[in-house]
Amino acid sequence: MFASDLDGTLLGPDHAVTARTHAAIGAAVDAGVEVVAATGRSRLTALPILEDTAIRWAVCSNGALVWDRQEEAIDLHRPIDAALACDVIDHLRATIADVMLGWEVLGGYGFDDRYGPRPPSLGRHGIVGDQPEPTPDATVLKLFVDHPEVTTASEAMSVLGAHLPGGVTGVSSGGPYLELTATGVNKASTLATLADRLGVEHDDVTTFGDSHNDIEMLRWAGTGVAMGNAHPDVAAVSDTQVPTNADDGVAVWIESALSDG
Repeated sequence: MFASDLDGTLLGPDHAVTARTHAAIGAAVDAGVEVVAATGRSRLTALPILEDTAIRWAVCSNGALVWDRQEEAIDLHRPIDAALACDVIDHLRATIADVMLGWEVLGGYGFDDRYGPRPPSLGRHGIVGDQPEPTPDATVLKLFVDHPEVTTASEAMSVLGAHLPGGVTGVSSGGPYLELTATGVNKASTLATLADRLGVEHDDVTTFGDSHNDIEMLRWAGTGVAMGNAHPDVAAVSDTQVPTNADDGVAVWIESALSDG
């Protein structure tokens, strides 16, 4: 199994899959390799860019949902308990002045009135983000935690992460905000479930990433591969490093792996 993050990893700087990477993915699938997208994106923003690829499985929302592109259906979802999500929202509003909150539910995205610029992938796909604030019967995949004075991913992890209650975990996908999932839900744990179902041994999994939300899956996989443009924290936990996403680093690795048999 090859499992790759999307933005900053499988995708080029223009947020698209290059012709070389398309060809490498197709060759891997033809060789019997399971190729999986593992992204912080929702299915709404991930699926359009995977449309012409041979990838069947999309692990989305930092592991909170798996989409089967062959069946065109949700294969697995691991939401935050809805009552807990409501409590987390109340807790963060009470403990962080001027906090800005958003949420991803099965129907899409929503944001409170304070929220400033939205995650850029939403704008690129024309997503308005008009889902109402979660209620105790909602299916909440992720929560977003942002603040006008937080300007980097590292600040988001340290400053905003210090205020998280139990039951959720927070990580940055590269932007200056946190994305919360249920405790224990991340790319690695969901990939482990998928690999087990597909009969793929842990040692036979290679993962590719560049941001903090990739660290768990790089550590978990038999081989963790950091991009040349990866955050230093990500490079530090990887087994090896490849060229940047602008230089088709994932394709370079796949081509070499297939040629080595």
